[in-house]
Amino acid sequence: MLSDPLSPHSQAIFAAAKELDVIRALSYRPTFDLSEADLPISKLIRLSESNFDDPEFIQTWLRRLGESLKMIRENDPESRPAFEQAMYELDSIRGFGTVYI
Repeated sequence: MLSDPLSPHSQAIFAAAKELDVIRALSYRPTFDLSEADLPISKLIRLSESNFDDPEFIQTWLRRLGESLKMIRENDPESRPAFEQAMYELDSIRGFGTVYI
């Protein structure tokens, strides 16, 4: 649970959740351009560098998220499990902590 929703860290969690929602919605569209994920992923990278304890962990999973989006775009049958695993890790306490909201 967030102790202070107005703290900079809490605001970073909310911002991360917003960008992850954009990516999640993109992944369910029948067709999309991979470049549409570039801006939200870039924002998430910047957030990870300045507001979270383990940016390397987060950035590893952001790379995997990008790879899974490419797999989804190519209709790879393994794409959805890879995407969901990346989202799970990014939502986790070690990731962006969006499980709190």
